[in-house]
Amino acid sequence: MSDQTWIQNLVEQYAVLKNLLHSQEGFHVVFINGHFAGHSPLSLPKGAILSHISSVLKQHPELLPNLPPQPSDGVFVLIPEDTQIEKPIFLDFVSIPNSQPIDVHSQNLIFMSPYAQSSIIENYSSLTPGAYSTHAVTKIVLAEGANLDHYQIQQEGGLAKHSNDVSIQQNQDSQYRSHAFALGSGLVCNNLQTTLAAPGASCMLNGLFLGEQKQRMDFHTTIDHAQPHCTSEELYKGILGGQAQGTFKGRIVVRPHAQKTSARQTNKNLLLSEEALINTEPILEIFANDVKCNHGATIGRLDESQLFYLTSRGIHRKLAQQMLIHAFASDLLATIPLNSVRHHIQTIISEHLTKWSLCAEAA
Repeated sequence: MSDQTWIQNLVEQYAVLKNLLHSQEGFHVVFINGHFAGHSPLSLPKGAILSHISSVLKQHPELLPNLPPQPSDGVFVLIPEDTQIEKPIFLDFVSIPNSQPIDVHSQNLIFMSPYAQSSIIENYSSLTPGAYSTHAVTKIVLAEGANLDHYQIQQEGGLAKHSNDVSIQQNQDSQYRSHAFALGSGLVCNNLQTTLAAPGASCMLNGLFLGEQKQRMDFHTTIDHAQPHCTSEELYKGILGGQAQGTFKGRIVVRPHAQKTSARQTNKNLLLSEEALINTEPILEIFANDVKCNHGATIGRLDESQLFYLTSRGIHRKLAQQMLIHAFASDLLATIPLNSVRHHIQTIISEHLTKWSLCAEAA
């Protein structure tokens, strides 16, 4: 059976994927087990490209002259100059493991031309609970004045392993906003690096990871202030229960000539059990003297006085815990511009918390 026939059989077998192409307003590209499976009807502005890399190499090889042969496929996005894509672009990566573990690879290339604007959502999920590994690489280039909201939503099965590497090159006055959510998978390793390579560039990195049982979640970020007059703001939050373990390592580098830099980094973590563990390592490497930089990290548990206040007013303890956990995540969720994505994340968090065995007694 050819790969194309196998892919077509999967699409026909799982009608949910067909519905996915039309379930939300926006443009969709769907991959199944790392293979291109289809896209929604596209009515993109002139010059915009939303396709998969193997197709672009055949139809527009001039766009990727230096790209070596790829062992895996992935998404290619090009937003032309002065173009605003109002509808979100969904990159849906669906895994369907069988009786044998599988490895899923993808490489995504996103090019934002001068003063282009878009919202791009990478969504990783699975339809069956088998074991598999996802390895995703995303490379983003923002030209002068480009503006990108980039979402990464990982909600894979408990037997999955997920690794994701994101690199961003930002040019003058470009704006990059990252919204990363790790809401599943047994093992998660996310690496993100952005280089503010020209004056006036700015970035905002927001992330939330939710782990229980024996999940392991590692987040590593690097913000490289390579030029003066650039700004960065970072907020990552972790919520861990059971025997889950998490790591946040955030590194900010300010180069010697990157004067007038403004950088702020915050990491906050909430532990819901005695066995949950978080390691946090905020790093500032400053080689310039005219800068405003700060960082901070906190690790704590649910506030017993707040729990007492809620339970004394007739609210069940577990519901009170869930309310406080939602409150902990609320300021981060409020930064999500797309209402549909924000509601989706809130729903996933609620579903997780109703299943968790939260601490029933005071610590």
